This record gives sequence, structure tokens and C-alpha cells, in this order.
Amino acid sequence: MPSTTTTTALVTTTTAAPPKVGFPTPRAALEHLLGALPSNDRVGAAQGAEPAAVDALFALQGKALRIYQCDTAEFMTSGCTIRAADGTGQVNMAKRPEGWIVTSLFWSPA
Repeated sequence: MPSTTTTTALVTTTTAAPPKVGFPTPRAALEHLLGALPSNDRVGAAQGAEPAAVDALFALQGKALRIYQCDTAEFMTSGCTIRAADGTGQVNMAKRPEGWIVTSLFWSPA
């Protein structure tokens, strides 16, 4: 009886994070991040934010977040305050070669 040999090739795929886009102002970076929440667009959010900031934002799903105020961004970093009915958040941005990126988001419940 003839023998047969079967060879199977293993194909590995990796999903890379989308490249950072960067934005012209800190507020524009924050607006982009907040704009991704209603449509649950984590990939879009990651284009202008670090992964930890994206995770922190999406933990706030369902909250009516609004930007309260931002500082002047004079030292290549910036901070903005966001609010909802049940708490306040601090969002930090940094100027990178590609533009402004959200680096962190900390939420404090009321």
C-alpha cells in the first residue's frame, strides 16, 4: 500500500496597533478620543491616544462626558478636565513628533 505524507504550513498573523496620527492641539486630541466613545471605536481612539488612556476612556462607556477646561500647553504637555454628572477626570496630553497625543486619563467618581 502506498504511503502519503501531508504537510501543513502554519500561518501566523499579528494585528498591529494603528499608527499614531497626532493632532494640532491638545484639545483636538482629546475631542478625537472622546468622539470615539459613542461609536465604540477603539481602533480610531488608539490613533490619537496611548492604550492605557483608551482603556480608561472605554471604562466610562455610557457617561455624558464634556470637556470642562484645558491648560495652555506651554511645556509640550497639556492637561484638560472632563466632567460628567457623577465625576471628574484629568486627561493628559503630550506633544510628539506626529502631533498631540492623549497619554493618560484618570477618573474620580463624585
